[in-house]
Amino acid sequence: MGILQNVVADLAVERGHWPAIARAADVSYSTVVAVATRPATNPRIRTLEAIQTAIATVRRKRQARPELAAGVRHVG
Repeated sequence: MGILQNVVADLAVERGHWPAIARAADVSYSTVVAVATRPATNPRIRTLEAIQTAIATVRRKRQARPELAAGVRHVG
């Protein structure tokens, strides 16, 4: 499987976390949505790499803070 297919599959699993992934990747939320839902048929490799790295970062943060995995949001 190529990077595009891997990122699309990972984004499907991480659907509720797309805003955090977009912030971590320093790309717009609409870019993440376009990649995840496939309107972006030929995204730049740098964009895919940034999203892939961001997915890993968001997952690590959730593992370090289990309350984030449950969707509990901390206000403050």
